Amino acid sequence: MLSNLEKKRTGQEAWLDHPGTTLAIVWKNGSKADVRTAEIQSVADDRGISLHELTGDRRDETLELFASRNGWYRGAEVDRPSEEEAGVIVERIVPRSILKEPTISGKAESLKTALTKVIREQLIGCTSTQCREDCHKKLVDIAHQNLNDCEFRALMEAEKQGDRPVGDEQ
Repeated sequence: MLSNLEKKRTGQEAWLDHPGTTLAIVWKNGSKADVRTAEIQSVADDRGISLHELTGDRRDETLELFASRNGWYRGAEVDRPSEEEAGVIVERIVPRSILKEPTISGKAESLKTALTKVIREQLIGCTSTQCREDCHKKLVDIAHQNLNDCEFRALMEAEKQGDRPVGDEQ
């Protein structure tokens, strides 16, 4: 999406913040508001998303944060937060499973590497339900290949708790 915006007549730079919730566009000099609006809408429609312009204090605060470009990503850089998040998710799931089945700890490093790769693929490349299901199947296959039945069940229980922190997790 960022690349497409930058290829438009009016777009010079397109940025996404670290959480992936705010889009910032630097416009070419002399671009007209109605053309900019049409180009943004075209890109949003192509992706099936809706965008809302920030106004008031929220806009001012965001512009101030954006001015530093710290925590904002362009084009290929935008996948970096998803890569980080994949690692965070695995760092939650595997320790949860170790609490239920301590024997997993001896296999944890290789398991983390394989699971991070699949979760990264899901976060970055999946845009359909089928893709997400395929990634989950890969995750299950990796667990089956690396774990015994008890360990597998512990990992699947930990995964079902979701990717958000549970209890005192960070």
